[in-house]
Amino acid sequence: MLPWRHLTPKTCRWGMGAAEICFSNERDARFFGLGKIVPIVRGDGIYQRGMQFIMERLQDGDWCHIFPESRVNQEHQWLRLKWGVGRLISEASITPLVLPFFHQGADYIQANRPPFIPTIGKNFTILVGSVLDYRDKVLQMKADGASLTDQRKELTDDLQAVLKDLRYQCEELHARRY
Repeated sequence: MLPWRHLTPKTCRWGMGAAEICFSNERDARFFGLGKIVPIVRGDGIYQRGMQFIMERLQDGDWCHIFPESRVNQEHQWLRLKWGVGRLISEASITPLVLPFFHQGADYIQANRPPFIPTIGKNFTILVGSVLDYRDKVLQMKADGASLTDQRKELTDDLQAVLKDLRYQCEELHARRY
């Protein structure tokens, strides 16, 4: 999606990965760590060390890639977004811009189940939405005295609705193209 010149350590995005999968042995931990993936322990909540590290990166103005469902969706189900994404938006000292996107067909290129052998000649669609600027919404919620929980929920629900619409558009586009 981006030109190769953007793939430098400074400009490459930060991401989050399941600690029990991406950091289960030294080789994988080194590989994912060099790819700027931060270990997230499922079940440790939205204030765990990895989430705090990502929050600090956002506050430094870094690009952070979030999988708001908190896992690879092998069954293509509609999954509820995790509140951590709402926290990252509402509690950052500078409200980050959000660039939502949805893709379809990646699992036919790189399977999610063994054997993990990439294939060529498969169809893939990615649909990038409009940039979401939540600054005014966050300021208004804070001015109205909304609790942190209410802020996280409202922002997560809003992003979920945007992504759901993007998913339907992407699926329709994919079906028309292939």
